[in-house]
Amino acid sequence: VEPLRLSAAMTGVHVNLWAVLAGSGSVSGASDLFFKVDARKLDKVLELKATSQYSRLGASQSTVVNSTVLLGDIDADGIAEIVVEKKSLEESQGKRAVRSDIPAVYKLAGGQYQAHGTVPASEIAARAHDLKRLARSRFVRVVTSAEAAAVTKN
Repeated sequence: VEPLRLSAAMTGVHVNLWAVLAGSGSVSGASDLFFKVDARKLDKVLELKATSQYSRLGASQSTVVNSTVLLGDIDADGIAEIVVEKKSLEESQGKRAVRSDIPAVYKLAGGQYQAHGTVPASEIAARAHDLKRLARSRFVRVVTSAEAAAVTKN
């Protein structure tokens, strides 16, 4: 959980939620949730699903998706935008494929953040000093019971 300043008058919270979806951690993923903080409650303003994913099928095939989530007022309107840069790596039988999506921009409209197109990666790089990189978990390896027993024994 991470506090945010969405505008001069609006405070928010970012939650990066990671879950192991299969017993050994061979399938896991994360989503990012954003809330506006009011005096008495939290109001969800954006949910970014599957911003990180990990899956392994045997020894020869795996997929890793990882996103960089940035916050900043890139259009100078006094309200922070959320920018998501998603990258993926797929390995299959010794072959590797890497893909980078064009960064997606989310703007606050009507009390909710909404997709507002993309922005060139070069523009994000040029504004890097003005953007806050939000904390995120990467793939979380789950220790098997046999490994835990061996560690406890030692």
